Amino acid sequence: CHVLNVFLALDHVTPDLGPTQLRPGTHVHTRNLGPLMLAAHCQKTLRKPVAPELYGGDALVFDYRILHRGLANITTHRNRYILVVTVSQDWFEDVWNFPRRSLFAAADDEKDADDTEKL
Repeated sequence: CHVLNVFLALDHVTPDLGPTQLRPGTHVHTRNLGPLMLAAHCQKTLRKPVAPELYGGDALVFDYRILHRGLANITTHRNRYILVVTVSQDWFEDVWNFPRRSLFAAADDEKDADDTEKL
């Protein structure tokens, strides 16, 4: 594995706080996500998602390519406290989640185009 996520629970992450949900085995599908996930679903090889309950000090370590998401926090008064660290090989660059072009620059370009059209 060339990239790992390390989630360190700073407090007890109960099911109602919205733990991180993972879909085991999906690291092999993420290169061509749509067709491979569909094929795995049809072939009944897609594994059920898991959402481990973590206690303060627990670490959840998983392959960065595994499909994951934070579930909804359904409490009205508590936050979920997790320290997230991503560790990778030197050569790795995630251009999918972190494109080189800034979202702020794209918004500025759109604003400039709108201003030019008004002239």
